[in-house]
Parts: sequence; structure tokens; C-alpha cells
Amino acid sequence: MELAGHIVNCKDCGNSCVVPIINDSSIGSPKIKCNVCGKIISTKFYLYSQANWFGRIYFWFSKIVSINNLLFIILPVMYIIVLISMQLGLYEQDNPAETWQYLLVLMIMIFSLYSRTRHLLSLKKQIDWLEKTYKKNGGFLMGNENFESEQII
Repeated sequence: MELAGHIVNCKDCGNSCVVPIINDSSIGSPKIKCNVCGKIISTKFYLYSQANWFGRIYFWFSKIVSINNLLFIILPVMYIIVLISMQLGLYEQDNPAETWQYLLVLMIMIFSLYSRTRHLLSLKKQIDWLEKTYKKNGGFLMGNENFESEQII
């Protein structure tokens, strides 16, 4: 998985530089260095470590609760409601095919949990890569920083 990018133009030479950002958020490199003229360009982005506690909570909350995750949120709730109603005797299981339906829902839930966890871990690795590279370079990223070749995942 590669980081998303935002294009900024150098005001001195007009070169287009790519600012690596994390998954359509405000987390990215606050400064990049133009790979043509060497000028440091300030951006509207900030490092994860520079975010306040509210910004960090909002970042993770927005990544966990999104349109893509409705399946991940709705299916477990439905499954738990059915299990509780079966335990209370409100719902009786007469059809053996229903067992397979419950198992299918359970397998979808497990797959959803696995894929969401993997996605969140890759976001954490992207944040770590961005912070490490930013500090390694002395407080900026290069305008042509090759984040695609890095082993982020």
C-alpha cells in the first residue's frame, strides 16, 4: 500500500512536488524540499505526533467508523441480537439451513475484522514511516520522496 499524495508547486521554480499524506487526512509532511531548486516549502499538513489528543482521536475514529465499515458494524450487532433472542427462547431454529446462514455471517464478520485490523495496522506503519523519514531528513521530506518503494506494509 502506498501513501496518498497531494501536489504543491514550488513558488521559486514552479516544480510540482508530491506531499505524502495519510489516507485522505490532514496527516502528512508539514515541509517538503523541492527536488529542483532545494527550497523548503511549507504545507497545510502536520505530523501525527504534532496532532493534539482530539485530532488523534478524530483521525482513528474517522478511519474506524466510515461508510466502508458499515458491514463491519451492522453484521456483528445483528448476529448478537439473533444469538440473544435464541438464548432467551424468542427465536427457535427449526431449519438446519439457518445454521449455515449464521456461520456465513460469522465468517463475514471474521473476514471484516481481519481486513479492518490489517488496514488500521497499515495506517500505523504509514504514520511511522512518515515520522521516521521526516526526522531522518532533518525536518522535511523531499518533493520526490520515494515512498512507493519503501516497505510500508
